[in-house]
Amino acid sequence: MIISSGGKKGDDVEKILPKKLDVTASGKIDIISVNDYETITDTELNITLPEGIIENGSYVDLKYQRLREDQLKNQDVILDGVKIGVVKLIDVKKERNSDYVEGDYSTVDGYTDMHTYTFRLIFNEEANKFKGRSVQLRTSKTANWNGFYAVEKTGVTHNIYVNDKLVVSSKPHNIPPMPLAKYKEWNYISNDGLGLGVFINEKGEIRPNGLFGRISNSHHESIGRGYKFENGDIITYTIDKNSPVKFDTSKEVDPNNIFWSFSNNFGKYNKYGSLIPNDTPLPKFEVINFTDTKIKIKMTNVSDKYVSLRTDSYKRIPLKIVSYDKDKYSSDKKYSMNTSVVSKVGVLKTHTEQIMLLVLQVWG
Repeated sequence: MIISSGGKKGDDVEKILPKKLDVTASGKIDIISVNDYETITDTELNITLPEGIIENGSYVDLKYQRLREDQLKNQDVILDGVKIGVVKLIDVKKERNSDYVEGDYSTVDGYTDMHTYTFRLIFNEEANKFKGRSVQLRTSKTANWNGFYAVEKTGVTHNIYVNDKLVVSSKPHNIPPMPLAKYKEWNYISNDGLGLGVFINEKGEIRPNGLFGRISNSHHESIGRGYKFENGDIITYTIDKNSPVKFDTSKEVDPNNIFWSFSNNFGKYNKYGSLIPNDTPLPKFEVINFTDTKIKIKMTNVSDKYVSLRTDSYKRIPLKIVSYDKDKYSSDKKYSMNTSVVSKVGVLKTHTEQIMLLVLQVWG
């Protein structure tokens, strides 16, 4: 992500501008890739400031509709080494379809699960050292969670507004449906979708970019059902000791925030084609061991029915970067990560050791 400005030093003009600056803007939104769970985007927004005296606290309002732009939060705007402003996050929300009812999956149009970010670009008086002032905001490879469909969703767009005026829209794109699962054949505990990531920006600042994993119970209506979730089962995630990403044991883990319910596509959907997930309640979870390379989570209050457990954020299970070499990690690196479910008496129900892609993204 790059925030840059352009202009040249000059004499202040006498006109004092209003607090909400009347700017001109243009931009572009590129769709990098789309699959059944996320849309990856790049954005560029160019803002030209009016001539006149900018007072401390003057601002421009920005709305990134269905664009999950954490990258912009608290970023400084620098011109010739001078800080002339900062981007502040004002609000994050999901803009739902008009007939949506909270908690009623029959009314959800899945793409409205994508978050809309509202920012305020706030300037200081240092901006008056320049004229011909322009600002460019760029984001790179943003992952926007689609919501889930059982049939293809067509005509989805992403938009950027400046001071409540639409400036740029992406080309319409389609969201493919999730692969159809056959519940009668779902007679095993599945274990997939693991991943780790790192972000490094142009300043050399780094942060983890999430741990992704999904473990699904066998289906209660399957034929020849094998292993299933039971009270006392222990889920274990183990990170390769050579990975620069580790669990952060200095932070608290909320056992009830580790997982959320994720449903496979068993063919049940609403009028929008959005997947209607299973209604099985989540088990209770207890963290019984937490080190920098391993976390063990015990399940209780387990239902006999199918349920799918997903963890998808470094904020759910805290992660940290213990070391990095920007040159060494400028390309994809691979690390192994193990996931297992073991019964309270030590029976191994599922185990996956995958060679995971540690994706490093350099902004700008």
